[in-house]
Amino acid sequence: MKKNIKITFSAFLSLCLIILSSCSASEKQVPLYDRGIEVVSLLHEMAHSETYIEAYSGNTKIKDIITSVGSDNPALPKAVYEIKIPTDKINELLNLGEANNFSDRLNNFIKSRSYSIIPTQINAIGGAEKLAAASICTIGTSFIDKNLSENVMYLYVYENSAPVIVNFSPAGNDNIVNTSGMFIFNENFSTDIFESLKEFFTEMSVEITEVKK
Repeated sequence: MKKNIKITFSAFLSLCLIILSSCSASEKQVPLYDRGIEVVSLLHEMAHSETYIEAYSGNTKIKDIITSVGSDNPALPKAVYEIKIPTDKINELLNLGEANNFSDRLNNFIKSRSYSIIPTQINAIGGAEKLAAASICTIGTSFIDKNLSENVMYLYVYENSAPVIVNFSPAGNDNIVNTSGMFIFNENFSTDIFESLKEFFTEMSVEITEVKK
């Protein structure tokens, strides 16, 4: 009987260790850089799937835009930039005054939406077909992150593939972060050097810093 109790207790301890290790793994904070790479990888999978593209559009020009996305390894960007927009500039972008009657919850939602509007605007400048192509390859996900407290945008630049903008927006409760990703198909959007980014966003006085892996 004692032997059986010892075996059972040992099994119980082993189970506890497995549960604790799995809990620790689930609470591990993944860097935003890597979260963005996951989004870019899925976008590339979409763009290289004829079945996926056909399900959303039969337009030859739109399909050509998507399939010309490039074949660079999503995990090996040429450069990654973090972009932050001051709150007052977000208000200007949405034609809101400095003061408003919105609740914190609604303000957070507006900030989140304003960040997601930017890649859409960039593609729209390139024309309706570019915007349509980018809209087909768009991703929205969410994850848990205890450290992120403000909206931030990551721009992934590749040598021979279309750049990608990934937005990270705290939902305001339970440490949930909403993520959206979109290709930038507008060729006029130069992402070759740091200064070209500053020039594009100059009127918005955004903070742009290069992210190193």
